[in-house]
Amino acid sequence: MAFMVSHLEASSQQDHGSIEEFIRTEGDELLRRLLQGYLDKQTHEEKPLESVTCADQKQRNHVRQGTSRSMTSLFGPVSLKRRSYSQRRLSSVFPLDAELSLNSHQYSDGVHKRIVTEVVDRSYDRAVHHHRDTCAGRVGKRHQRVSLHPARQIDELIPRNWKDRFGKNPLKPPLDN
Repeated sequence: MAFMVSHLEASSQQDHGSIEEFIRTEGDELLRRLLQGYLDKQTHEEKPLESVTCADQKQRNHVRQGTSRSMTSLFGPVSLKRRSYSQRRLSSVFPLDAELSLNSHQYSDGVHKRIVTEVVDRSYDRAVHHHRDTCAGRVGKRHQRVSLHPARQIDELIPRNWKDRFGKNPLKPPLDN
């Protein structure tokens, strides 16, 4: 942040477009660092467990510290170090991933939501909505119709939210047949 302030103080004769682009790109880096700091804090505060028992009712008691995963956020790449719990011939599990509601793929909920939203509809209304999501500047023309679009329920498509919606009544495949 100090770098941004000093750059702006030293930039007396730059046009507003250059300054706006500088703030946008450096601002994204600042936001990325804030997110990375939050993830680092979660890593530091992760409580060690003796073992973890998963839905398969099998205990995993081999603990490995510092396993890492990368994630692409709206602000850029971040990484998370966490404990891994495993057992021979069983897949590893990562309780911190579950606590943070991280997806199994590398993309954050924000990136997932943005991609799904853009794929759903490329109309003017969608562009206005996208602009409102990604820019502090307001677009007033025709913005009333955006709230009527079915894509407004995009949160229902984010895997992290499925637990809240379907956790009490999960679909289970018939394995006994």
